[in-house]
Amino acid sequence: MAKTRIDEFEAFLFSAAVMLGACSSSSRRQEVGDAAGGAINAAGATNVGGVTSAGGTKATGGVVGTSIGTTTGGAVAVGGKGGGDASGLGGSNATGASGAVGTSSSGDDAGQSLVAEHALAQVGFSIAMASSVLDAQMWVIEVQDGILSRSVKDVAGKTAQLPGGGSLRVDPGLSTTSQTVTITIYYDSAFTQPYVDIVAGLISPDEVVPDADSDLPPDLTWPETLTYHAVDGHTLGVLSLTQNLALATNQHAYGTGTFVPATGAPSVQFGLDCLMATSASSFPCTGGVAQDFPSLSLAIGSVTPLTLTRRGSGSKDAGAGPIDFSGSSSTVVSGPLGSLALGTPVPPTLSVSGGTAFTSTVTDGSAAEALVFFPPKPTGWTITDTAHDERFTITLIDDTTRNLAATITRVSTGATLANASLDQSGTGAITYSDGSTVAITSWTVAD
Repeated sequence: MAKTRIDEFEAFLFSAAVMLGACSSSSRRQEVGDAAGGAINAAGATNVGGVTSAGGTKATGGVVGTSIGTTTGGAVAVGGKGGGDASGLGGSNATGASGAVGTSSSGDDAGQSLVAEHALAQVGFSIAMASSVLDAQMWVIEVQDGILSRSVKDVAGKTAQLPGGGSLRVDPGLSTTSQTVTITIYYDSAFTQPYVDIVAGLISPDEVVPDADSDLPPDLTWPETLTYHAVDGHTLGVLSLTQNLALATNQHAYGTGTFVPATGAPSVQFGLDCLMATSASSFPCTGGVAQDFPSLSLAIGSVTPLTLTRRGSGSKDAGAGPIDFSGSSSTVVSGPLGSLALGTPVPPTLSVSGGTAFTSTVTDGSAAEALVFFPPKPTGWTITDTAHDERFTITLIDDTTRNLAATITRVSTGATLANASLDQSGTGAITYSDGSTVAITSWTVAD
């Protein structure tokens, strides 16, 4: 009976993996499995386009909508110069953002323009943060399934080479008495430069017993902490979140949490929600972010719904490939410092409470490869705030270092308001139209 229940759990996750394009042909599975040296038994589907199937393991995972995840990928720095190798490691520190050309008028207009710049930067970078988090969630679910359907022994210590760059290792100390599992994602292929350490609470077999009137397990919840590291090894910050899989109710994967920068900058509230639909071509995913900006004496938050569409999709053997994403109804709010709260008052719907409407934005972008932490060129996206005549644009500019360049421009004139540069970890700086330069830490604006 227990085996049947776990099979039902696997079957559901497998359908989600197909939807996300994580499952490719059986020959591709074997290729990736061989390259990874028997990569994660838990990982039928790798977060890139191929399936790492160790021994033909059943793909069960691209769950948590790598949706937004794929949209941006943990792309790299913008302008970080520094001798990185082909895997994009090199200790490339972001060179400071170049001075922005201020074009806004003085007085209230200038103040509103500056607030709009901060809001656009927050939304633009949060898409990349969501990408990284969602890719990580997919691997957590892969490992959870591997432990449930096979054994701890099969999963502990397993490794994988990640298409798009980087590698992964499951804690070799994992045992039958463990309450958590640690998964480390590395910048490099040699398991020497950690990008993020993920510590997730384990699901027990009892938790996947289906409801009496359902073929699916009940909703599942577990805590996680994700500790992000810079390319040079120092800690960037810690994201603590609660992950939910609403399997029996509305088939969503969603979670909320808080990122605390190691620099002491204000914490950032973060949330995501992805519909685990059965469509093979497109699916919705929503990201949310809220934080204080002391320099503005304001708090700013946003909820950004996106629709992701895989190119050339239509069957489970299509592979991940390129992905396009767009959204036309994002909401940005502002309020006094400390006033905003991001949450899911009616799960799984994300919302920001405590503020008033500031603007709305339109998103459009694409990634050259779906379901990878570090996608290659061409990858980029734009966020447009028509009300304030401003547009945020970010582009991957170097396939070797995976650096990105970002600008905020005046739509009507093309004048540059702000410039940003980030390294592979999503860390760097942005210079606004008033000449102020602010740090960016792990894709968050550390005002």
